[in-house]
Amino acid sequence: METLIRLWKQSLFLWPSVLFFTFFLSILFFHSNKRYSNIPLSIKIYVLSFCICIIILDATVLITNRFNGSVKNIYSFVDFFLSILEFVLLAYYFYNLNKNIRQKKALIYLTVVFLLAAISLSFQLPSQHAVVRLYTIQGILLLLPTFFYFRTLFKTKSVINISNEPTFWISTGIAFFLLCTIILSIIETFILNHRPDILVKVYPTYYVFYIIMFCMFLKGYLCKTVISR
Repeated sequence: METLIRLWKQSLFLWPSVLFFTFFLSILFFHSNKRYSNIPLSIKIYVLSFCICIIILDATVLITNRFNGSVKNIYSFVDFFLSILEFVLLAYYFYNLNKNIRQKKALIYLTVVFLLAAISLSFQLPSQHAVVRLYTIQGILLLLPTFFYFRTLFKTKSVINISNEPTFWISTGIAFFLLCTIILSIIETFILNHRPDILVKVYPTYYVFYIIMFCMFLKGYLCKTVISR
């Protein structure tokens, strides 16, 4: 338990905050309340999967009461797997939003490219370099469908109040997260190559970005508009 508390302190208690927030959102999203039936299934699964991965990692530290090389390797593998799942679920979310056939095909091609990159990088595990590279590739590739979404949204001729659109808040949260993590992953690559000893001080920033994104998911949940899945 001491090791887990120490890790939480190193993350400025942002890591357990992400855990509790995703747990709270999972309960909300899967609650059978027709009034708030506006969160796509892919986003619900994404939040729940994120919560489960955090529980697995914390349980590993709690059971072993250590954070040695073997546990760090488990972290790398889980992080890598979560990045793949994250990409697939978010890509599926944007695929369902998009009505343009060409853009849908482009998204399929991007998914194939990402999965091939993930397979290639998996041979470098448990190296943290592989995880960071996958972060960067994921962020860059997912920016394209977010661009498609916002271009379509602001070009539409129908009069809508975007502040009442769940997809607007969800997509804005994803776009914000992607832009921030691309920059941070590039910085992290530099740190890994030159100052790996301070890497632990960088990671809490990721948790801030996740919390902001999940807050926007919550805002989307609170919108009353029902969207198609």
